[in-house]
Amino acid sequence: MTRSKLQIDLQKFQAEQVILEQDKKNPHFNNTFTSLFQVQKQILETIDKLKLGLEFFTRSGHDEYGSYIEIVIKHDECEDMIRNRIPLVLKDINNPQAIGSAITYARRYGLCLTFGLCDQECDDDGNAGSGKPKQSVPSGKTFNMRGN
Repeated sequence: MTRSKLQIDLQKFQAEQVILEQDKKNPHFNNTFTSLFQVQKQILETIDKLKLGLEFFTRSGHDEYGSYIEIVIKHDECEDMIRNRIPLVLKDINNPQAIGSAITYARRYGLCLTFGLCDQECDDDGNAGSGKPKQSVPSGKTFNMRGN
């Protein structure tokens, strides 16, 4: 089977083993994290450095499961695309801060997932700083963007 230019360039990108810098501090959990700006900056710098034909963008959408952010990677010389949908999970649909945080979180983690990136330390989603054990499912009632 012949690999596409998208697959070849994405493999070159991942072989570079980009390690994200944690450039922001979360005072609520007394920890550091990698901002969305830093994630995008390092992706673009690596694509430019390796002269890859990769392009990426994010878009939002809604389906039968709720609202999501979709990360799309494409190659400038072929029609192949990689798409990753990250659900927007909210506890309070009427809180604009929560909505903005969910969008930023989905974009940041979606880009890391799609490009195969990790930051300098293990990301436990702030649980070490809060003294909470890791949970695989969020506690409490959650809403999608439709409010159900």
